[in-house]
Amino acid sequence: MRPRLLVRTTAFLSGVLALMIALSACDSAPGTGNLIPTPPSLSDFSFTPIEFVYDGAGDTALIPLQMDVAVANPGGGSLQVQYFVRREFSTELLAQGTLSGVGGGRYQGGEMLAVPRGEIGLYVITITAVNDSGNTGNEVTGLLRFASENLGPPVITEIDGPMEFQPPGQLRLIAVVTDPDGLGNIARVDGETPTGAPFEMFDDGLSLGDEVAGDGRYTATFDVPSATPGEQTFTFIATDNFGVESEQVSFTITILP
Repeated sequence: MRPRLLVRTTAFLSGVLALMIALSACDSAPGTGNLIPTPPSLSDFSFTPIEFVYDGAGDTALIPLQMDVAVANPGGGSLQVQYFVRREFSTELLAQGTLSGVGGGRYQGGEMLAVPRGEIGLYVITITAVNDSGNTGNEVTGLLRFASENLGPPVITEIDGPMEFQPPGQLRLIAVVTDPDGLGNIARVDGETPTGAPFEMFDDGLSLGDEVAGDGRYTATFDVPSATPGEQTFTFIATDNFGVESEQVSFTITILP
């Protein structure tokens, strides 16, 4: 009985193998098209200006951005070529839109970028293309450098905190900061505890108890289980995007026993 079962099984496998070979031959037969459309391809991307230096007196610089890119569309059909502009290391878009075909496989377009004068640094320009089948090709990117004249250092106008504090508890300190180039020019605000330990303050609406993002109120909150009674002095300093520092400001709290 065992030899007969072996023969039947071998015959069955041989039939399956023959069927697979036949199907493979059909797949490679002449005239069979590619089932996956070829995505578009971008190259030869250029833009102007590469660098923009703002020397005006207003709070906002207007940058006349012009873009040009070559797009190959081997799959045929319509295309949508899009651009996106954001500040380096930021996820928030400064501008976005579409480029128009001008013939010869080239797409062009422009955007008047409105940039706060204090938000100097690099801006990332990204170009993408998608065809009517929904296939997206490669991306091309460029970096635009923005600079402006510094109108002056940031200023810490106030420290908002308790005059007296009794541990244990949470101690919240807020440095109110302004800048002649706008709040976007403030790079960071740092503090130092009475023991000399540094800490960073935040204006992102998320960190260390900060409540509202971008309002110029930089916050730090500490859990204080215990502290030496008496006067304890904290110091604060703000730095702008140019690397210019504010005057150091001190704030003294009386720690109650």
